[in-house]
Amino acid sequence: MAHPPSHSRPKHLDYSVESAAVQNFNLTDANHLYANFDFTIRSYNPNSLVSIYYDKVEIYVLYEDQTLATNTIQSFFQSHKNVTRLQVRATAQTVALYGSVPKDIRVEKSSEDIELDLFLKAKIRFKVGRWKSKGRSMSVFCSPVLVNFSRDKSFYRTSCEVEI
Repeated sequence: MAHPPSHSRPKHLDYSVESAAVQNFNLTDANHLYANFDFTIRSYNPNSLVSIYYDKVEIYVLYEDQTLATNTIQSFFQSHKNVTRLQVRATAQTVALYGSVPKDIRVEKSSEDIELDLFLKAKIRFKVGRWKSKGRSMSVFCSPVLVNFSRDKSFYRTSCEVEI
């Protein structure tokens, strides 16, 4: 049986974190975290025929497998051969930290950098012409995202792994 030409197979979506910042960071003596985490996430759809509906997108900011902050991104549509930049803020409000995490975060803060992981969960649908697929789950994992506490240092782009 003949296979379709390779150019007809969909290409993988490309995600990266282009910028990251933390504001209003406060880790209390009782190990409760308050902070605003700001990210610019770049989503590239390299396909020439496939567009994507993002019906639900959730973002999680993780540190050593503990969730520090979450947010939901508004639904959006990404056409073919398109770059979309998402400006996202995830807020930590009285997040209780456990185990070695509070101590580790304090050590990293004293060095002016904190190494985070960014995880996105999305429900997506593909569109080709008039055809639309059923909803599928997509996971995007970005690690390590090195966030600097001072805005003076440059940010190094982080590539992400995408699974559909």
